[in-house]
Amino acid sequence: MRKRCRRKVAPLVNPVSLVLANLAPADRATTQRVLTAMYAALDALQFGRATTTDWNDLAEAANHGYVFSKELGLGPEHLGLFVEARQVLIRLGERYHERGRFVATAQELQTLRAMAAVHDLQLQAANGKEAAVCAARVAELKRSAPKYSPKRTNGPSDSAHRLLGGGTQSHQGQHAEGATAKDG
Repeated sequence: MRKRCRRKVAPLVNPVSLVLANLAPADRATTQRVLTAMYAALDALQFGRATTTDWNDLAEAANHGYVFSKELGLGPEHLGLFVEARQVLIRLGERYHERGRFVATAQELQTLRAMAAVHDLQLQAANGKEAAVCAARVAELKRSAPKYSPKRTNGPSDSAHRLLGGGTQSHQGQHAEGATAKDG
């Protein structure tokens, strides 16, 4: 009886298809849906009709843009813009809790529009793999961020607000330079 080789063989992978899959552009339908929601939220905010859903859409755009800039290197020169946009969103959330509606100044709207334009370019430049890594990283940061307890229960969503910083000094100071995106 002959001995048999028990060597472990790695599964064969087609390197060309693997490279093409990693370099394929991000799903255009999803990208278009995200951009439409972001620009609709900006328009609603401009005309004083913004809802918490609109705020959440802008918070998601700011958080994803921040991760694209800081961790994935897509537009790192605009990292300060995303930090500033996240601070604007925190102030909007605080004003919402005080007044019951979102009210933005012209300067805040200008900052958010600049953030949206850069994030639009990031989404166009990102391939499928980068978009998936960014989404996974933002979800991971949301899970690891300290929970925010809003004074009112009908405010901006807890998960988006946690990643932005929650609007309180104690939460903002905890991760000022950390990757948890709490410096917003």
